[in-house]
Amino acid sequence: MISVALQAKVEIANPGGGELVVDADDRGVRLTDLEGADTVLMALRDGPLSITALTAGASARRAAGAVRVLLRKRLVELRCVDDQGEAMRAQATSGLARPVASAVDPAERYQLSRFVHLRRSADMMILESVRTLFRVTIDRPSVLGLLGALAKPGTPHEAAATAGVAPETAACWLEFLLAFGVVVPLGGGQALDEDLDPDLVHREFHDVLLHMYSRQGLTDQVTGAAFRYAGVIPPWPATRDPYEGPVIALPVVDLDALVADDPCLIDVMESRKSFREFGERGLTLRELSTFLYRSARIREHYSAQEGVVYAYDTTSRPYPSGGGAYDLEIYLFVGDVAGLEAGFYHYDPHGHGLTLVSGDPALIEGAFTQARLSSRSTYTPQVVLTFSSRFARLSWKYQGISYATTLKNVGALVNTMYAVATAMRLAPCALGNGDDAGGFANATGLSHLVESPVGDFMLGTLPE
Repeated sequence: MISVALQAKVEIANPGGGELVVDADDRGVRLTDLEGADTVLMALRDGPLSITALTAGASARRAAGAVRVLLRKRLVELRCVDDQGEAMRAQATSGLARPVASAVDPAERYQLSRFVHLRRSADMMILESVRTLFRVTIDRPSVLGLLGALAKPGTPHEAAATAGVAPETAACWLEFLLAFGVVVPLGGGQALDEDLDPDLVHREFHDVLLHMYSRQGLTDQVTGAAFRYAGVIPPWPATRDPYEGPVIALPVVDLDALVADDPCLIDVMESRKSFREFGERGLTLRELSTFLYRSARIREHYSAQEGVVYAYDTTSRPYPSGGGAYDLEIYLFVGDVAGLEAGFYHYDPHGHGLTLVSGDPALIEGAFTQARLSSRSTYTPQVVLTFSSRFARLSWKYQGISYATTLKNVGALVNTMYAVATAMRLAPCALGNGDDAGGFANATGLSHLVESPVGDFMLGTLPE
């Protein structure tokens, strides 16, 4: 049986005239022209009601419509009730969510949707569909056995036997899971529609999940500058701690002297292209210094206002960054730069210098090999740049959008580097894939959960 219940902190009132006012702290709705359904729905104040009881009688159509509206507004939840009590609860995570009433067919085969993920939230198990935009809270651990059984297509009887539950219990749970797209019928075929539909088959679960959680309207979670840890955990500093070892000071860059020789912006934008072939001559240290200075140096540093719990140090650099946080760190795999030994370096945007992190030849060669494979090139660039993110710089402030903001920051930095390289008459190329995180982690000693590569870029001299 499926029942309907008001969500926590939701109040319902009947001002008369076939109307209902249903309110929560941050959302609400006024339902009108209910024609008797208002009286039925008011009973929700006393506790859950079965769908059958709510949608019976002359007002059934309007009551059912009202429940759908309340569900999309996240004011009610639906509950799965069997002979042992409540087994699951379902809530919409978006106004786009639509439940589907579907009876269980004993002869049909069913399977778990590939757009569903299971996770722990506090002390509860959460099952969520990024396709149908519903979240199911599992109150009965034995439900997990049925979900595991439905990893492969099977009839209700087969799934019940594999899960070790009674057939009537499995049917009750299946009806509930079907309503929210967690489980999907094969419809007599050999695969689910989501594995065949040309609009869905190419969509990967993790891409859909990231998009859903980073856009308002697709999730009921907070997205944006939430400052969850302000006053709890100090924000990370604007720049990372330097690596041990001597700092190689890069040649001083005179921007005023560059103005006379630089092409105009329109020439840069129109001539920008990706190069997968490079010249035989190496980069000079001055060229590398100028490229980094123009692309990524710290122009200004702004200290957080003392005593302000939401404040954090920010900087200004040539490329934009969400919240002025500048989570990205720049590392260089140097192969052929005159005056600079081959190695893996970290760029200090404040002091405009390089620190050698590792001189391991295998690490360097691995990065250049990966760059060639990623760009489908037989040429080796003079330098491969890797951008890592100090994730906490963004997640301290942002909720839901922190990783999406990191990727936007990568795009901003890449575009800036393309423009600078083009103006300097160098050969740039962004990479779709780069240094493996394992090599980076081994060289830096950093956990991939703390700082890890998020973007890569090749730089070299122009081919002759």
